[in-house]
Amino acid sequence: MDQIGFVGLGKMGLPMALNLLKAGFSLSVISRSRPPVERALEMGAKEASSPRALAIQTKTILTCLPDIETLEAVYLGADGLFEGAKPNQLFIDHSTISPKLARMLFEKARQKGVDFLDAPLSGGPEGAKAGSLSIMVGGEPSAFEKARPILDAIGKHIVHFGPPGAGSMAKLLNNLFVGILNFAVAEAFFLAARAGLDAETLYATLMRSTAKSAMLERNFPLLQKEDFAPRFSMAHLLKDLRLLQQAASEIGFVPESLQPPLRAVRQAVEGGMGKIDISAVALLLQKPNPR
Repeated sequence: MDQIGFVGLGKMGLPMALNLLKAGFSLSVISRSRPPVERALEMGAKEASSPRALAIQTKTILTCLPDIETLEAVYLGADGLFEGAKPNQLFIDHSTISPKLARMLFEKARQKGVDFLDAPLSGGPEGAKAGSLSIMVGGEPSAFEKARPILDAIGKHIVHFGPPGAGSMAKLLNNLFVGILNFAVAEAFFLAARAGLDAETLYATLMRSTAKSAMLERNFPLLQKEDFAPRFSMAHLLKDLRLLQQAASEIGFVPESLQPPLRAVRQAVEGGMGKIDISAVALLLQKPNPR
């Protein structure tokens, strides 16, 4: 089996890499943090010295990176993937990026004779551990078919949405719902408390009603425990909502529903809450005269 490369062993990347190893793939890895690299090495992975070296050594490379700056360095830097790229390789990016950037990376890859897929993820760290991620893919159908055995090792719901950038757009729309529902849950339970309703009773009822949602199920226990450890940080959601605003502007339609969660999350980040979980947007409502 050909050696696979993996760049970015963060909260999502490390469990994905471990699932690839469990599925029998040979893996070489790179990451900024040492502990996840050591964990991958313990499980049988090899370590590469740079993205360029990884591209020279492997045929297929997956990336899962936290921000645009890091992604551009990994792909486009002087020691980046494209510097070591060779024809007939496959690059799969699982980061959340703009459709425009995905299309640019696709074109750059094509100039090198390399296939590129934008394949962002949904399911969070728990889904990454369980190998049950939803994967939204953009790119050439032939590249998608080539990638399918690898994607099957890390996800359960894998959809090819269309040409380059389509996977990224689908993920940004997913995170529009995340932003809206995250804010709605916070506001609903703030209002419920003001109205004198029991939170546990309301939650149990909503989960058996048309209000049932993954975000309600996710956030309510965190709010009750005031557990704001960064499963998905406020800063990352702000980045994604801004990317959606940019992509929507290019299309010519910016949804009005984007504005309230974007405003709230921006306020939270500017208030020093960027590194905590998105559910902590509820803390904004606890200030005197919220809004």
